Amino acid sequence: MNKTMPPLWLDYRQAPPGRRLPGLALLIAGLLLSMLLLDMAMDVASETAVAERKVAKLRQAAERRRIFADFSASTASNSGPASDTPASPSAARWEALLGTLEAAGNDTVTLLSLTPGAREIVITGEAKGLGAALDYTQRLQAAPVLRNAYLAKYEVVREHPGQPVTFTVLGDWREAAR
Repeated sequence: MNKTMPPLWLDYRQAPPGRRLPGLALLIAGLLLSMLLLDMAMDVASETAVAERKVAKLRQAAERRRIFADFSASTASNSGPASDTPASPSAARWEALLGTLEAAGNDTVTLLSLTPGAREIVITGEAKGLGAALDYTQRLQAAPVLRNAYLAKYEVVREHPGQPVTFTVLGDWREAAR
């Protein structure tokens, strides 16, 4: 009986010649699938960011309408039936101010409170940093509804991990907006 033994493959560092191609094809397919999934994840993240910005703008607009409605209701109850006209100068002035505050704001600044006086307006907010608060103040200075807007005080909230800045901006009503 003369049987020959099949050759043994003893090189452990290199795959047998017949097994390389399926492994390489599987590796390439895995890489392509990974790239496709990464692209899809980036698209979803981008769409989510756009949707979050739209929601933030809608919330700002709703808050603006609520503040204006609250102010209009308090003005009507304080001055009697004569102030029921919707086109009063005070209402137009408030609409201009709220539009200015909305236009000046961005995702680095949050408006916390608005305290109107007969001549002066106190705006309190929180910013991601002092630079953001200063930029917001500059945008308010350029607004046609305010005069002499300036950063009256600021404070870094050191206990918060992001160390935001709370700030107060003071400004005067511009006569032309009345």
